[in-house]
Amino acid sequence: MKSYKNKLIPILSLSALALVAIIALPQSASAIGFGNALEVRADVKDKKIKVENKNSVVVKTTDSQTATTTEDDSDLDYKNDENLPKGIRTAPGIEKRVEEGKWLPQGILKFFDRDNDNDDDDGEVEIKISDFKVSASTTSANIYFKTNVETKGALTYSASSSLSNATVVNLALDDEHNVNLTNLEDDTVYYFQVKLETADGKSSYESRVRALSTSEVDVDLPKINFFHTFSVQADSANVIWITSEKTSSKVWVSATSSVDTTVAPTMQNASGSYFHVFELVDLEVGTDYYVKVSSTDSADNTTFSEVLSFTTDTE
Repeated sequence: MKSYKNKLIPILSLSALALVAIIALPQSASAIGFGNALEVRADVKDKKIKVENKNSVVVKTTDSQTATTTEDDSDLDYKNDENLPKGIRTAPGIEKRVEEGKWLPQGILKFFDRDNDNDDDDGEVEIKISDFKVSASTTSANIYFKTNVETKGALTYSASSSLSNATVVNLALDDEHNVNLTNLEDDTVYYFQVKLETADGKSSYESRVRALSTSEVDVDLPKINFFHTFSVQADSANVIWITSEKTSSKVWVSATSSVDTTVAPTMQNASGSYFHVFELVDLEVGTDYYVKVSSTDSADNTTFSEVLSFTTDTE
């Protein structure tokens, strides 16, 4: 009787290896790789994977689902790919088998899977916000931010922290968003939230609820104090005053007591300051002059002084 012992052992070993490869497969779709030649996806129910062409890998599954990924393998050398066992690399016609779409055992592909951080299971990307800026005035606000990919969505805002009775501003697809909120109440805290998604809707982002505050309306007029002239000379004089807040300043000089402030001022200073000093020059000798000044704060509240008079020296 012939002995099949020597022939049976290799067959059992090969069968055991195939069984281990199949059992090791997960019960859901997973990434699989064949050296550096291709990156594809498939369901464990598939027993084989077909490479359709060199630039696009299409995975056929038993439930008729299809997933596609692009991979340029024009410069790949299967025979020198050390990620593959030598027996596979040296197999006759390995490049032709792949390029012509020959069926390849799934267990072998899974066995040589490589973790690819750039592999994306379902096209999702992480949406990130940068350059976030918020500014507000008494009745308006501006919210600006950028995203790392083009996104669309909505900005919701309300005077309630729960965003009840909210107003929704739609955001068009872009990677830069600039939202102007108008007709807001003065001296009020508003709450807002941003919800975004990519153009294909596969990735989404929801911000935390943020807050902004509109400014209180400034209706207080600045106070003018210590309004005086000093160092009066024959052809010059100095005017000084102090204000209760930072203001810009203007000076009108006239030879009559009825100083007309509707005309352009004699001198002015647009920068804000508490202390205001002006030197009046090119005056006539021994002449009466009348001076009136104004101070305007950042809210455009303007205060005019009383008329102050002085007489230049005689030579």
